Amino acid sequence: ISTLHHQGGRSSALMEVCSQDEGQTIEYLRKKAAQELSDADKNGFMREQTLQFWRDCIGCRVSVQMLLGTAVSGVLKACDAKQQFLLVEGLQTPMWKYKNAVLRMEDIVYLEVLPEEDKCEELEDGEISE
Repeated sequence: ISTLHHQGGRSSALMEVCSQDEGQTIEYLRKKAAQELSDADKNGFMREQTLQFWRDCIGCRVSVQMLLGTAVSGVLKACDAKQQFLLVEGLQTPMWKYKNAVLRMEDIVYLEVLPEEDKCEELEDGEISE
């Protein structure tokens, strides 16, 4: 399960990514630990990891805890370049289901990406694609 914990409106985010690439990331950091990295190198590496996280999340089912305690879910379709907004398809709220919705990151407490077996999208002709 991948989780993004967003600190209400702040630009800092804590990402816990559990994936096949985790071993490669740890190995990269171990190799680089012996060398002194500049701040630009560190920032570049973290930016690359953040972009990879969002790229991997597109098309995944997500569960989102909103600032005032509302839990919503849907399929993540896009994140803007500044990471201020998320486009979610089939957003299920406690009262309504919306075909498409935009969520502000400043209103999100945390976002949970559901496991791969929950990642199914229905095609127009009724087939299921995984």
